[in-house]
Amino acid sequence: MRPLPPPVVAFALFAAAWLVDFRVDPARLVPPPWNELGFLLLLLGPALVLWPMGLFRRAKTSYLPEDDPRELVLAGPYRFTRNPMYLGVATVLTGLALLVGTWPFFLVPVAFVLVMNATQISREEVRLERRFGAEYEAYRRRVRRWI
Repeated sequence: MRPLPPPVVAFALFAAAWLVDFRVDPARLVPPPWNELGFLLLLLGPALVLWPMGLFRRAKTSYLPEDDPRELVLAGPYRFTRNPMYLGVATVLTGLALLVGTWPFFLVPVAFVLVMNATQISREEVRLERRFGAEYEAYRRRVRRWI
């Protein structure tokens, strides 16, 4: 069975946090103006998603997690993290958590990272190792999964 696409997971987790927030009405953990730091993360997150997508297009390989890659992309943000697109989504979710400022929303990026580790990344790493062998294994030893 295929895992849910990462944007669907992110949206579902955010919706769940919103429902909990609505029902519980928790206290604000991050008061204004500090919550506005979330706007910076809302700018950084999409860049971490779009930049790798451009690198994948130039390499003529798919950026979709369910597709088999034709090229191993190691440039740009891949020098620092093996999963910049997932990190970008987690960054957006953290920015939203800061903006809202209540505890249910701070659980969302943590849950997203855990779900991606369990459902997407492990599967992708197996495919990458099978496809690229020692080159991917060396990259994996050199660069951390997240940050």
